[in-house]
Amino acid sequence: MVSFEAFDEAHNFEKQPLESGFPDYILQSVLPWIADVFKDRDFTHYYGHELILENDKLILPMSRQLRRRFSNQWSGFQKEITKDISTLTNVLSYILQNHAYYNDGIKLESILEVTGSAYSAEIISTKEDEFRTSYKMKLIHRVSEVVVEQAKAVLTNSELMQQAWDEHYSLNSDDEKTVTRATDALTGLLRDRYFPEEKRPMFGKIIEKIRKDPKKYPMPAEAIYERKNLLDLMLQFSKIRGNHKTGNGRAPTHEEAGFVLHFAIMLFQLMSVKSK
Repeated sequence: MVSFEAFDEAHNFEKQPLESGFPDYILQSVLPWIADVFKDRDFTHYYGHELILENDKLILPMSRQLRRRFSNQWSGFQKEITKDISTLTNVLSYILQNHAYYNDGIKLESILEVTGSAYSAEIISTKEDEFRTSYKMKLIHRVSEVVVEQAKAVLTNSELMQQAWDEHYSLNSDDEKTVTRATDALTGLLRDRYFPEEKRPMFGKIIEKIRKDPKKYPMPAEAIYERKNLLDLMLQFSKIRGNHKTGNGRAPTHEEAGFVLHFAIMLFQLMSVKSK
């Protein structure tokens, strides 16, 4: 494993923001990775000096899924997929999902991580039985390992929170679904804690009930914040849910969706801690 300790601050990349594009120093590793995957799957052959890509097994299925024409010549294919970030990220995700093996995914993730890319090759393992493990891979937006580790327990125990996380950090993120899934998860959390008999809980009504009776419905660690302000903030979430655009409702921004998601994770964590 190659290591590097920066001589000066100009090359101390740990303090720099993630790279959301694909500059040459990333492309010079990513493009050979794509070519290697195609070669390993026997999707290539040479015609003279030109590397030709398999049409029926590779180019045509990819063109149908991504709804655009791709050249079956490697030189043309490279030019087409690097014209814009959306095309390249979706091509990489398509290859991860359909043609890459586990070791290919590990190699791509290593390339993206070392170069400070804002994208990550996500690898999810599923144990099929005692002897077999299957892997699902795709390209996602990179999330700090610390943040992932902190959220892991919540995401493991709540399917809705996992869905909200996936909607927020996938390449084609959906902010309305992120907010909707997260608030639905919060509704269930608050119902289970304060109103276990409630059959059809509604987020706004539950918040109002909690707000009106502080003694009966204490919030966790409320001595360190203004309880009313916190509950008022949670009520605002209802106004940016995808199915609540009437009246003062509107679609959330990506930043707002991220706030709702991570606020929900925090509340799940607080409510999982038992009082001493």
